[in-house]
Amino acid sequence: MTDTFGESPFTSTHSSTVTQPQINWLKIAVLTFVIILVLYTIYKCFQALATSDYRSLTRKHFNNLHGNAYDDEAKRVIEYGEAIPDPQAIDHYRIGTAYLLNADNPRDAHRHFTAALRQVIEGKVDARDAPFIIERIDDHKNIFVDFADVEDLPLQQALEAHFENIHRLVDQVPTKKKEIASDDPEFTQKTLMSRQTWQSDSQNVHDQAIYQELKKQYVQVRDENAKIKNITKKDYLDACTWLKTRFNNDQEKKLKIDKVLDTLDKKNSIGYLNITEQDLLTAVWQRAHDPENAERTLDIKNALAEALLDCIEGASVVCLTGRTAKIWQALARLDKNPDIGILKTKQLLRNEIYERCAKIVDKYIGASGTCSEELKQAYNKQEDTEQVAELIECIKKEIDGIHDDYQGLIDREQLTLILDECKANV
Repeated sequence: MTDTFGESPFTSTHSSTVTQPQINWLKIAVLTFVIILVLYTIYKCFQALATSDYRSLTRKHFNNLHGNAYDDEAKRVIEYGEAIPDPQAIDHYRIGTAYLLNADNPRDAHRHFTAALRQVIEGKVDARDAPFIIERIDDHKNIFVDFADVEDLPLQQALEAHFENIHRLVDQVPTKKKEIASDDPEFTQKTLMSRQTWQSDSQNVHDQAIYQELKKQYVQVRDENAKIKNITKKDYLDACTWLKTRFNNDQEKKLKIDKVLDTLDKKNSIGYLNITEQDLLTAVWQRAHDPENAERTLDIKNALAEALLDCIEGASVVCLTGRTAKIWQALARLDKNPDIGILKTKQLLRNEIYERCAKIVDKYIGASGTCSEELKQAYNKQEDTEQVAELIECIKKEIDGIHDDYQGLIDREQLTLILDECKANV
């Protein structure tokens, strides 16, 4: 059928044919998009490589820092760190530390520390890494007191954000534990051990936990030394005489010893101990002459000499804090008391708590645990029985018993949080 004009009513009067120029422009647009996509992908790949490279170089030179010296290592930390396209919180911490302790530039340090803490606040930092970053920056915060033009570091906000994150994770543990197959009899122990983290830090001598532990150990050693007969004869001068003759046949080492002792002769005060460096070295020297250390006297003396040599890094004597720790650690593994001379950072203490809690669990339900095989299986299957409930409460009570061993070494809230986290995984 046709209308009066002889055309079918079903035939359009407008052509929908795509012209050749339109096809050409479409091809050009698609090709342009593909080229841009390829170039962007290549750029991102190069950026990722650059980020990885600069980050690894920053970490490498940070771990080679020589105390507070502003040497090539410190300069490279800043140079490569500032070149990282998208710095993570740990990068900001390392760069900020080099600015603060080595370059004596607190304002740029403050900028990087703030950036690191902001990432914690925004939830961009793993819950296991956040405490290290918060605590290490907190250890340095007092240096900014004299700079009125810089704002307070957002440490409290970062800590609160971390606590909220951990509490959220703890609340999720029971549900997630039921969802995960727990056929592995060491499931709980492995979960606790996985909470450990290890961040290398060349500046860990500034860790407040080390200060607290050294102070406690020093008081104990000083009081015990005072009970040794005629110990006053083993004074600082006596120690120096032996140390200066120890390397008579090694001129290079003798010069290093002399350089460190020249620094100690200035009687620098160790503020938090309320003593001088000479007092600290004397305490170690007298401890070597404790009758109960008689079999190890020479070993401790030699360890002290090596500790003084270790106080020279590059061409400089390390900072007061670094010297203090090195001198005291001459007693480590040699003293009659195996705990003396062992100084642990807060990171090490946290990891130790996770390990101890894992061992507590293992004591009950491990391969050689005290529980019956039936109870172990019931626990692993999370059976809702009175015996399993009693077992869990028993383990949690023993974990709570760890608290007093770390009181004063780790922040009270942080310690409670760690123990709550461990108990939630039981």
